[in-house]
Amino acid sequence: MPATGSGVGSKVIVQAGSTFTEPATANFTGLLDLESGSTLVELNPTPAVTFGSVNAASTIEYAQATTYTVPLLPVTGGPGYGNLTLRNATKRLATGTSVVRGNLLVSNVGATDSNIFGGATTPTYP
Repeated sequence: MPATGSGVGSKVIVQAGSTFTEPATANFTGLLDLESGSTLVELNPTPAVTFGSVNAASTIEYAQATTYTVPLLPVTGGPGYGNLTLRNATKRLATGTSVVRGNLLVSNVGATDSNIFGGATTPTYP
């Protein structure tokens, strides 16, 4: 079930205190803004969302049941993620610098090697 936000200047805004869950069988394509206190739960194994403004107090949760590489997130509302939650299956960070301005939660995530977060062979955490 695809959902598309289109048209000049159109976007979907997840308002404060709201949660937008994209099921594994759906795929939202379009621009998505996350306000303070909002949450996106991403279950789709190949999401096509484009992030606009991502507030530092918002949360993006990648909870796919399959291996997923978490993309870098340069956005207009500030660089990187607000809060980032990685749940279920193997999650890897894309090569480059991933910025999390709030909390990072990793739950029920694993891999067959020691390189759970991807990138370098030996990940470094500042």
